[in-house]
Amino acid sequence: MSTCCGAERASKFCPDCGKRIDASPALTLLDHLNGRVRTIEKDCDRERARLRKFEIDPSLDQNDQKARVKRNDELLAKWSAWRDWVQEKLVTNVAS
Repeated sequence: MSTCCGAERASKFCPDCGKRIDASPALTLLDHLNGRVRTIEKDCDRERARLRKFEIDPSLDQNDQKARVKRNDELLAKWSAWRDWVQEKLVTNVAS
């Protein structure tokens, strides 16, 4: 059993503060990476939807929006690669 918020806890999460109890640094890092990837995916979806609006209305300049979509896609690829690498290392360590 672990202690959090001044009480013994048998679960993985503290019901008072919501923190993960006894999480390894690697799992904490993986949780952070997963959260960032989800956020960036939402941003990418929003920017792609905005680009579709720009494509419908020819009076709007698409170049800036296309550049924004490209930057977000590159950012998503970078964070996804980091997440996948950490996840692979965790699975490899558990399997061995």
